[in-house]
Amino acid sequence: MKKEQNFLEGVSILMIAAVLAKIFGAAFKIPLASLLGGEGMGYYMTAYSVFGPVSAVALSGMTAAMSKTVAENRNNSELCRNLFKKILVIYGIFGGIVSFIIYLSADIISSYCKTAGGTIPIKCIAPAFFFCAVSAAARGYFEGLNNMYPTAFSQVSESFFRLILGSALAYTGARIFLNREIIAENRLVFTASMAVFGVTLSTMAGTLIIFIYYKIYRKKEQNISKFKAKTLPVKRVLMTAAPICLTAMVSNSASVIDLMTAANGIEKGFNLNPGYFMREFSYLGNEYLQGGKLGVYLFGAYTGMAVTLFNIIPTLATAFSTASIPLIAREHKKGNMYKTAEKAEHIIRYSLFTVIPMSVILSYNAKFILGIVFPLGKSETKAITEAMTVLALAAIPVAFVITLNSIEQALGRGYFSLKVMILTAVMKYIFNYIFIPYPQINIKGAGYSTLISYTVAAVLMLWDITKQTEGEFFIINSTVKILLLGIITAFIYKYILKSVNFGFNTMLWIIVSTLIYSVLYILIMVICGIISKKDINFSEFFKK
Repeated sequence: MKKEQNFLEGVSILMIAAVLAKIFGAAFKIPLASLLGGEGMGYYMTAYSVFGPVSAVALSGMTAAMSKTVAENRNNSELCRNLFKKILVIYGIFGGIVSFIIYLSADIISSYCKTAGGTIPIKCIAPAFFFCAVSAAARGYFEGLNNMYPTAFSQVSESFFRLILGSALAYTGARIFLNREIIAENRLVFTASMAVFGVTLSTMAGTLIIFIYYKIYRKKEQNISKFKAKTLPVKRVLMTAAPICLTAMVSNSASVIDLMTAANGIEKGFNLNPGYFMREFSYLGNEYLQGGKLGVYLFGAYTGMAVTLFNIIPTLATAFSTASIPLIAREHKKGNMYKTAEKAEHIIRYSLFTVIPMSVILSYNAKFILGIVFPLGKSETKAITEAMTVLALAAIPVAFVITLNSIEQALGRGYFSLKVMILTAVMKYIFNYIFIPYPQINIKGAGYSTLISYTVAAVLMLWDITKQTEGEFFIINSTVKILLLGIITAFIYKYILKSVNFGFNTMLWIIVSTLIYSVLYILIMVICGIISKKDINFSEFFKK
């Protein structure tokens, strides 16, 4: 049998896949944003905001439940295979029901969110939930066996086909509808719908890829001696999946909450103080300032551009969290609390080492990065630059919570994690409801609410993990030190860039400023003893 992957190999595979997936995703979304503009992206993101949290239930929650159960029984290969077949049927039925409900609810969702043009896009994305659910069973099966290749192949192929099929359908739709007597709003709706249908086709392609891998894998495993399959722990998978799935849905509910509150909030703010919006957004013209479309426009620009860049950072944290579940679950099952805490602490450290520099650099250079990535969307990027500055910093607690949530799942604390994420979603909704209608804050309120609510969630989860590992407080001490030094480095970085005029063009400026922060960050971490020899030689630490 092929040697199993250790934690480091698993993280490396998933991180490479995540980077490739994000590259393909950016190659799809950036031209799409230029094609559709703020309003068209509003219709596209209406569907995608529904797709995000529901697909997360499958690709995070349902996958994690399967992975945890397989990891606990991986010495009995026959049991794991039979379990996979049973769970595949159950997940498939669940995915089909969800797809049907979403399809029937499309008109209700878009009407409530003041994005009436989103009805057709939502219907186009509805079948994708079935493919995500089916794919989750296979991903969880392989992840539980410490084999991250199928998840990586599926993730990358899905993003690649989204780029090819989504772009082809969107541009084909734009050319078809451009030459017909269709009003501009409907033209944008139809083009956005074509792009969304490309997303659905890509999820189908990703599912096919992982099942092709499974067929090949099964042929190689046929000659392996079989253990007698005892009673299948199907109920255990479903009981484990319930809190994880609910937590995954709530954890990814930010997009739905923004969908429910952003456009509505902007319109309320406009009615409260139209003069402010007329002055601040005068460059958008009367079509949006007097046509009742400002809310959809800002929602589309924010979610289609700012959130697209923001999501790159939490995605990297997902690589650590996905690979950490089998590792921590095994140590916890042995009852070795110190070893469990030590593994958790190192996973947290590596996650924070990755996300803090990226968040600070994106926040400080928001205007330049948005301008480079979305060169044709000058009005849209101008409207959301300040929101991007806030949202980039919010990526730190969001990525941190993703990592902590996976550790909680591995410790069997799914229901506590669910409670925390419900509280987070409630806070996010309340702060959105308060901040966004305030004219001077407007769309920036979505970023502020994310920053505040996820910071609270991170504190609660970190404290609980410390308690569950029998008071190993070095987890908290290490985390606080990394965060404080990250903040100090950010202030030094900001002072240097403000004090020195390098006279570079935009692209060179971003490269130089990134190098400055990276060197500063590493230097300060080494001087203060946060980065040790063990961190540099971490392959030894994460041996199975």
